[in-house]
Amino acid sequence: MDSFKRLKSDGFLKGVLTLSSGVFIAQLIPLMVAPILSRIYTPNDFGRLTIYLSVIQVLGSIATGRYELAIVLPKKNRDALNLTRLSITISLSLAVFLFLIMATVGRNRIAFFLGDPDLASWVLLIPFQLLFIGVCNALNFYCIRKKRFKIVSQSNVVRSGSTNLTQLGLGFAGYLPVGLILGQFVGQVSGSLMFSLRARIALKIDLLKDSRRTELVNLAKRYISFPKFSLPGIFVNMLSINIFNLFIGKIFGLANLGQFSYSFRYLTIPAGLIGNAFAHAMFQNLSEKWSKQESISTELIKSLKKLSIITVLIFIPAFFVVEDLFVIIFGIEWKIAGELAQIIIPLVAIRFVVSPISIVLSVTENQKQEFILHFSIFVSTVIVCLLGLVLGLSFRNILYLYTLILSSVYLIVLYWIIVIVKSRESNESY
Repeated sequence: MDSFKRLKSDGFLKGVLTLSSGVFIAQLIPLMVAPILSRIYTPNDFGRLTIYLSVIQVLGSIATGRYELAIVLPKKNRDALNLTRLSITISLSLAVFLFLIMATVGRNRIAFFLGDPDLASWVLLIPFQLLFIGVCNALNFYCIRKKRFKIVSQSNVVRSGSTNLTQLGLGFAGYLPVGLILGQFVGQVSGSLMFSLRARIALKIDLLKDSRRTELVNLAKRYISFPKFSLPGIFVNMLSINIFNLFIGKIFGLANLGQFSYSFRYLTIPAGLIGNAFAHAMFQNLSEKWSKQESISTELIKSLKKLSIITVLIFIPAFFVVEDLFVIIFGIEWKIAGELAQIIIPLVAIRFVVSPISIVLSVTENQKQEFILHFSIFVSTVIVCLLGLVLGLSFRNILYLYTLILSSVYLIVLYWIIVIVKSRESNESY
């Protein structure tokens, strides 16, 4: 009872729980509808969706110039509101720029370059979706600044729900080749509208009024460190995640990409639900200790042990049953996805441990080391792709190589993080 009272009185903890619950529900929805979607759409359809999303995720990560991260910092709310406007303005500029490039180069050439000529009908959606991503990201941080966590949580659920409902509806209606991509677009638009309407009503803000160009320019200069230092890191991170998808689609075709993306997605979503919760708890705990100049290496090792135990309990049994589970849950057409999932399970398991641990680099303000981490993963992925081409490896052999090299890199990164923390504490004499 006392714990419940403390929870009600702790605004920060309530905010974290509200945000976490929204993320949990938003990720749970696609898990629930996946067995239905897998029986409506083909691996080829999911391969096309993966190429589309790979481009969206890479470009979407830099759509606002990373200025949205600065929205929570200014003392004056007017500055925060202008940073929100600045972020959306940059997104609009990027969208217009990409649209002009597509109009000049030609959507057919872009689709051919991406490895799927049939994607030409849908590449023009990319600039518009990037604009809506920018709106969502900017309003997300403004609502967090104003402690309106419920708006953020509701918008995440609306975006996920509308995405999956649209994909189901269009699939049942017979619009099979296009339903998945249109569902993603509708979901992003719905999330942006939800953010905009709720922010306008609850926070009484109008992004189109009372804005001066000089103020935006001054704020852009004041917070230039975000596009200067944060943008390259997130761009390389997203590129390292998605370049392998583009490689598979280009070399081995959409069907193989669809099978791989399905196996990777539905291994990482359940793991992410646990890992994200663990990362949130770690970040709060380690940040508090670090701000008090207390040692965090002991806490880091404890977290590593807990994550390792969870990994053993979940992923070792999963290794032996995942192939059959994919057939039972998603249908016989996804048997190959189950086989591929068994190949990449060691990598997913190691990432499950390392990803939450890597949050310590943000806690200790080691942005340079964090960029090196992302860059090393990107370089390793490129090496795998080049070796696969030079050696003429089969699709499955490339996956074995990908799992081996990336798993090794993540283990080296884990050791490196522990060394960095201990060295930092030693130098700081904690």
